[in-house]
Amino acid sequence: MAVMVGAFVFTGILVPFWLTHHYVKYHLLYQPYGVVVSKPKIFPGDIILETNEVVPPLEIPDSHH
Repeated sequence: MAVMVGAFVFTGILVPFWLTHHYVKYHLLYQPYGVVVSKPKIFPGDIILETNEVVPPLEIPDSHH
């Protein structure tokens, strides 16, 4: 009896749950699992929202080249 209950729990509950979880995680999600979104680049003149600070323009010396 315990073997039948264990087999039912494994085949009737755990396997379908795992298959559903796997399908949703790797096939239905908008963004693939483990992908890290990088921060956008900051260019001169951009405003940092947290501090309202404006990124100053780059100082490139012309006499070097």
